[in-house]
Amino acid sequence: MKNVVRIDGNAVEPIDADIVETEPNVYSVVTAGASFEARLTGDEIAIGAARVRFEIEDLRQWKGARHALGAHERASLTAAMPGKIVRVLVGVGDEVSGGQGLIVIEAMKMQNELKSPCAGRVTSIEVKANDSVTAGQLLATIGQEP
Repeated sequence: MKNVVRIDGNAVEPIDADIVETEPNVYSVVTAGASFEARLTGDEIAIGAARVRFEIEDLRQWKGARHALGAHERASLTAAMPGKIVRVLVGVGDEVSGGQGLIVIEAMKMQNELKSPCAGRVTSIEVKANDSVTAGQLLATIGQEP
């Protein structure tokens, strides 16, 4: 499973490069016969005077909102790939915080804990332990009650 890297919001393919961290958050990059120094600050990469924003989209994380939900918004958790539900860590009606573990799924002989992308209330759980799931299947929703 590969994570998706986005530069200024656009998905990019990895380049063939030799990358070495020379000091914390400073990298020496050698590619196609050229050498660069890249500096990371938060969600920004600076190479010389050029600056771009980046994000790494981890496929093990929930899809949906990346921040607090509004009064009537919902975030949906879907399976990134086929697998088997190992444990459901929360119940319908539970208050959860951003980053809290909600469901453990096993895929390709690895267990992954799926986490909440935001604070809210669990409004539905569509699976139980030992259920088999398909890619894209809805597992749970989180939202705010009106």
